[in-house]
Amino acid sequence: MYKQRSFFCRAVLGADDVCGIVEILEAVRIIQEQGVEHRSIEVLFTVAEEVYGQGAKVFDFSRVISEDAYVFDMSGPAGAAARKAPSIISFKATLKGRAAHAGFAPQNGINAIAAAASAVSWIKQGRISENMTLNIGTISGGKADNIVSGECLCTGEARGFDHEEALREVQNVGRIFREEAERAGAELEFDYDVKIRAYEVSEDERVCRRFRNACRRTGLEGELKFTHGGSDNNIFMEKGMTGIVVSCGMYNTHSTEEYASVKDMEDTAELIAALISDDE
Repeated sequence: MYKQRSFFCRAVLGADDVCGIVEILEAVRIIQEQGVEHRSIEVLFTVAEEVYGQGAKVFDFSRVISEDAYVFDMSGPAGAAARKAPSIISFKATLKGRAAHAGFAPQNGINAIAAAASAVSWIKQGRISENMTLNIGTISGGKADNIVSGECLCTGEARGFDHEEALREVQNVGRIFREEAERAGAELEFDYDVKIRAYEVSEDERVCRRFRNACRRTGLEGELKFTHGGSDNNIFMEKGMTGIVVSCGMYNTHSTEEYASVKDMEDTAELIAALISDDE
């Protein structure tokens, strides 16, 4: 690893998640060069994680023997891991009204934008409960300033640690859009898509015990917490594995201020090496 431990790699727009890849490879190199005894491991580098784990979803898990998973794909300093993550459900509401000339015959039109805006005004957004967030992300419609809008599209998402609660809230969003569309005389098409499902891993599970043991051996905090983001671990859990998502020293991800700390990367590589050599 790089020896200048105070060095930072700034504006590395691949820190998410090149950090995790580099740390895993460095840990394997450490184990090999030092001849450390270790249990068998499997390493999987997926593609298309950012689009809700599409790569992991099509992987053939019959090729995997492991029961535990460590996913190095979380922001923040080394020594923390998430054992709980939400379901993410996206939704799309298409309202179809009736176009008309806004100057000569507005009375003949049904404004789809107005119906959508009325629905949005009734939908609670932000952190709507301890377990869940909801957001209307986009709204678009209309063809010209002098035409009553004949169509409007709204999209958004819900994230919830309780999958069924999140699903009910999305269905409630659909109900509100339908009621306001009917009130305006418009039609509605409403669809939703479960991108990933929520999971929670007990602190007593082996995957968590090994993580805390490895943190103690490497002088790290060993904090277990939850995340509001999704990762390949959501898919691994669905496939019957038990996993946690581990911090790997990347910061301000998904922005032009993204950067990586070499010290955190060194610490995480040492943590991975400790996990590989854990004989529990």
